[in-house]
Amino acid sequence: MKSNLIERDGFLNPNHDHERMPDWVAPSGYFYLGYLFTLILLAQIPGCTPVDSKGNVRLERASGRLLYQGLPLPFHQILLLPVDGPAAIGLANEDGNFVLGTHQPEDGAVSGTHRAAIVYVGDPELDPSQHGPVSGYVPPPPASIRIPKKYGDAINSGVTVEIPVGGSDEIIINLE
Repeated sequence: MKSNLIERDGFLNPNHDHERMPDWVAPSGYFYLGYLFTLILLAQIPGCTPVDSKGNVRLERASGRLLYQGLPLPFHQILLLPVDGPAAIGLANEDGNFVLGTHQPEDGAVSGTHRAAIVYVGDPELDPSQHGPVSGYVPPPPASIRIPKKYGDAINSGVTVEIPVGGSDEIIINLE
C-alpha cells in the first residue's frame, strides 16, 4: 500500500506542500526538539496549581456519581482537564460511582475548575486481555446507555466539574 506521506528531514509531511514553506517553517528535527524543550521548560514554571511543602502538586480526594439524564452511567471513563495542573481520570462502576486519580488510581485531583470528557470503555471484568493473550482488537460490548459523541471531547463537551479545596465525595456529573 503506497503512503501519501513525503519524508523530509526525518519527519513525514502529509500535506505535500513543504516546497512552498520557507526553511524556517519547514519541519526539521532541530525545530521540533527546540519546541519540545521549550514546552518542557514551560511546564516546570509554577502556576496556580496548589503544591504541598515539598513542591508536589496537592491533590484533593474526589469521588462521586456519573449520571445521564438522571440515570447512573456505568462503565464510562471520566477525564478531567484542569485550567492549570495535571489531568485526572476515573472509571464509573456499574452504579455510576467513580473515584478520580491523577498520578495513581484514586489518589485525587487538583482543586479548581476542570473541563470533562466522558467515553464508554466497557466493563473491566469483561476485558478479554485479563484471560490470556489476545490477538487483535476486541471491542467492548455495546453500552447499555448511549450518550452523544460531544461528551467525548473535553473542549467541546460543555461539561465542567469543580473540585473544591479539601476535596469532595459528593461530585455529581449529570449529562443531559
